[in-house]
Amino acid sequence: MGADSAATEPSWLISLRSFRADSSPTPLVPEHAEEEVLLRLSNMLLDAAQPSSELMPCLGSEPGTATLEAIPTFFRGREDPDAISSKVYREARLRALGMRSQQLLDNSQLEQIWYLLQRHISTQKDAAGEDRINYDEFCQAATACRETFGACVDQYFKASTFLRFERDSSGAISILAFFNYMMRRNAMLQTRVHLSWFDEGGEGALSEAQLANYIAQLIPELPGLDGLDLNMTPRQYCTIATRKFMFFHGRRGRVRIRDLLTSAVLAELLELRLAPSPEALPGGPTTNWFSLLSVERVRNLFVDLDQDMNGYLTSREFFGFSMGTMSPLFIERLFEEHVASSKARRAGGPKGQMDFLAFLDFLLAWENRNMPSAVTYFFSVFDMRSQGYLTQVEIYTFFKAIYNMWVACGQYPELSVEDVKDEIFDIVKPQDPLRITPMDLQACGMAGTAIMMLADVNLFWEYDNRESLMQSSDEAH
Repeated sequence: MGADSAATEPSWLISLRSFRADSSPTPLVPEHAEEEVLLRLSNMLLDAAQPSSELMPCLGSEPGTATLEAIPTFFRGREDPDAISSKVYREARLRALGMRSQQLLDNSQLEQIWYLLQRHISTQKDAAGEDRINYDEFCQAATACRETFGACVDQYFKASTFLRFERDSSGAISILAFFNYMMRRNAMLQTRVHLSWFDEGGEGALSEAQLANYIAQLIPELPGLDGLDLNMTPRQYCTIATRKFMFFHGRRGRVRIRDLLTSAVLAELLELRLAPSPEALPGGPTTNWFSLLSVERVRNLFVDLDQDMNGYLTSREFFGFSMGTMSPLFIERLFEEHVASSKARRAGGPKGQMDFLAFLDFLLAWENRNMPSAVTYFFSVFDMRSQGYLTQVEIYTFFKAIYNMWVACGQYPELSVEDVKDEIFDIVKPQDPLRITPMDLQACGMAGTAIMMLADVNLFWEYDNRESLMQSSDEAH
């Protein structure tokens, strides 16, 4: 009966059974598995190297009418932070930062490296009495440091690093110059790792809130800020401090870490590490934006202007900033561009009134008028028609307002508005003699002078009497 049932089976069933018997899986040898992986990988690389037919113009299309069969992907949204891939990325990034932290050198290790460098010196000192080291001694010191500290010192003891320094007739370099380079590079790497801990998304940039967290954690390490809690809260300090970073380096609300590493603003903040007292700061305590006295000055200035104590400044209250010497037209345009416009307005505040952040932006621009960020800030104020350049009309209009205040203050009315307008064009020296662009202002090196002449009658008076003021100053000394 079994033979009869087999004879009655359809042919397709018999073929299927024979196919399954022939295609039974065989155990894969590891060597064969590796060969298969390499073969598939090479095929993938070849496919990636050849242009996809989906992205090529359709064949047979008429010239000028070629289209794509498929639009390539040009944007990928952020992954879900709770996704497995996001969690794996964050964990891997944290471990990588931990490994980088272990490769940094502390002060005691740097002192030992200095000792090892001096121990391997056999070259005579130069005419200035400075120790020098040749390449053979440099390699011997590198071996000793590697045996003591491990591979973390390899990044400093390279032939390319040795060749960066000036060499004498015997091929030796200054040991002090090399050690200073090592300390600066180690400090830069330490700062980079420290900043990267706050870059939660690993995007290479920090938001304003992340910068504030970085500064808040840095405060206990800054002797120049001793007594901060007695004058203001750390949050108030971080608001003022962070705004300088955002004003000079911010792009779309973020600051790139690599910009911070070479930033004079960050160097100014880290000066507080070396200052046991405010008087020890370079240039004095009030010239450093991050010093306690400077931050108190900024806060008190805003509080004194805010007569109704609502946390915002009206244009009338802001008029007191310069003791009434700023042009009303300049203040009106300042509020239109940086306070009342939709791009500058922040939620929750009275319309047309300047909040503390907007005041900080103005103060930073006003006190750094020659900087590119300040030029961009004030250029939009003077560019009343949003043309991207200033003509004689804008220059004449703004200085005419200064001239009216000039005459009202009792100064000589013979001052020619046309002459001052031409003088401003001579100061800037624009490429187009009839148009001043932001690039012209930045390139001339006199942007601050042109801005103050168009904004403040008292500053224009100082410019107009600059020679007599310089002579009086020389006589006083």
